[in-house]
Amino acid sequence: MKIFKKRFLIALMVLVLSLGVPSYSHAASLPNVDIVSKKVEGVDEATKARVEEAYGKLPLYFIQNAGQVDKRVKFYEKGSDHTTFFTKEGVYLLLVKSEESSVRSHRPAPESQAKNPQPRTLNTEFIKLTLPGASKATEIVAEGLQKGKVNYFIGNNPEKWKTNIPTYKAVIYKEVYKGIDIKFYGNNRQLEYDVVVKQGADLSLVRFSYDGIEGLRITDEGDLEIALKEGKVIQKKPYIYQEIYGERVEVDGRFRIQDPILETEDQKQFVYGFVVASYDKGHPLVIDPTLVYSTYLGGSSFDNGEGIAIDTSGNAYIAGDTVSTDFPTASPIQGAKAGWWGDAFVAKIAYLDILTPTVISVTPNKGEIGSTQDVTITGTNFEPGAKVSLLNGGPFLAGDYNTPGWADSVYVSGDYAYVADGGAGLQVIDISDPTNPILAGSYDTPDYALGVYVSGDYAFVADGDSGLQVIKINDPVINITVLDSNTITATFPAGLPEGSYHVLVTNPGGEEGILHNGFKVEADVTPPAITDLEVTDITNITAVVSWNTDESSDSVVEYGIAPGNYTDSISDPMLVTSHSLKLTDLTAETTYYFVVKSTDSNGNPAQSDEHNFTKAIPGDLDGDKDVDDDDYTIFRTAYGSCNGDDNFISAADLDDDGCITINDYRILRSLIS
Repeated sequence: MKIFKKRFLIALMVLVLSLGVPSYSHAASLPNVDIVSKKVEGVDEATKARVEEAYGKLPLYFIQNAGQVDKRVKFYEKGSDHTTFFTKEGVYLLLVKSEESSVRSHRPAPESQAKNPQPRTLNTEFIKLTLPGASKATEIVAEGLQKGKVNYFIGNNPEKWKTNIPTYKAVIYKEVYKGIDIKFYGNNRQLEYDVVVKQGADLSLVRFSYDGIEGLRITDEGDLEIALKEGKVIQKKPYIYQEIYGERVEVDGRFRIQDPILETEDQKQFVYGFVVASYDKGHPLVIDPTLVYSTYLGGSSFDNGEGIAIDTSGNAYIAGDTVSTDFPTASPIQGAKAGWWGDAFVAKIAYLDILTPTVISVTPNKGEIGSTQDVTITGTNFEPGAKVSLLNGGPFLAGDYNTPGWADSVYVSGDYAYVADGGAGLQVIDISDPTNPILAGSYDTPDYALGVYVSGDYAFVADGDSGLQVIKINDPVINITVLDSNTITATFPAGLPEGSYHVLVTNPGGEEGILHNGFKVEADVTPPAITDLEVTDITNITAVVSWNTDESSDSVVEYGIAPGNYTDSISDPMLVTSHSLKLTDLTAETTYYFVVKSTDSNGNPAQSDEHNFTKAIPGDLDGDKDVDDDDYTIFRTAYGSCNGDDNFISAADLDDDGCITINDYRILRSLIS
């Protein structure tokens, strides 16, 4: 008992985690600990059962840096054997392992060791994950504010304590490459990250580089195995998918390991990316691997749970002692902890549960038609954004819009209600303000509109004898500028079919005016204009042909080795104004003749004049038609770079893998010899 008191005199560390169990079921656990149950007056069996179920799970949460760690760190997440730091320079993973055993143990130390504990030697490994070629303007943000708060009551100086530090569900690196985000989040005690490739973005830009590891290997199961000095970390085979019109479509893909980048003779950067099968580039693509390990309450050495108790509010209190130097968190504000006799700790895990609220006053106590009713409600643990509804108030009319026909059915999507309006066809009503619905647009179907369903940019209307009518709805919102009392300019959405349109103008006061057949859309018969055609990035087997058009259109290159005889072609159906296609498997010292073609969304084709280019000699980087040491000198300036880097020279990428590596050097030396 004297020893126990002495431990409490040395230090008292208090960790408070506020976990919103109703929102997500996670809590802390001490594995393999003999728990001494403590009874608390007023705690019924139902409360204990509910709390015990919730405390069996602990979330992976991301902590904001409020000054408790190095200022370069924006956010971090902490487990028993690891800490992940998110910085502008990259993502750092600190792995901690006890020297005695590769298996963590939280069981109490033997009595002899408890009386005279020996300090453990901790093996730590620091590995760094970077994104070669990433934008320097990348922004690191957090999303999903959680109920959990983290407090640091370390040392005896309250001015250095940190309290109520927020935690989040995810950390996002925004626009690491153009149109690409990297999102880190926790799922079932595992760290996951999503590569989110937005519409039109280039997946080939995405590359991850590891420093401080021994190597990378792809297993037979498709997992990425990261070899460390003391073991390994596994990234599970990525799950790749797209959300298309509300349905998840799985896409085939895998990890791809590239040749290591040599920083020095003794240090390498191990690089990997992804290979993905053909997918719909008109919709975002999500690549979702998983980094596997677990999270515990505790440190990396002996952590002994002496007891746990639950109070009447459902909060849990865990008491015990530890000799772990990293309990309860990394980077302490004040000094080293855990002396020879260890430290005592008390951890409080707050169970946030809204108790049944009580109405204490209602003013006025009789409602008046048309007036609002102010109600004051008291209870516990209400949070910002809480909503209050009348369970017995009954439905009441919030707003209405009298459509011109007979409303047979309605489908609501976003801020719009799509009404199958009988003889009046499809009516699109703006309900962004439900108390004041207004007409956003309409389409007069050939027969009698009986039903409607909306998916993406299309409304599918059951139209009596006319059968199914598929109507392109676009975004009915328009940009309006009132120049004076007699003049308005308005921008209507693109994609309207050919025909005449009525224009409705509504003043803020409710007055309406209709200009019948006042706006016409005529068929587009003008082909795209092709400009700025050029051939770049000519390597030993590839070349890139690029051009621009004055309107969105597809991309085609037809080419061959004789004028007018185009035996090969490459194409991309995506409608864009900036076009770029890579020709592959070309023969060196050969002249190629080609034309480019672009066709717009209305089927108007355009074709360029014939152009040609000649493939260079492989390895001839200075263009003197000889491969010699002068080319090696140029090669050295580009060594270690990848496509997108400032010093990347495409002609030096002799194996055409997107990076200039030792393999390209070997090829160049063989050509010189």
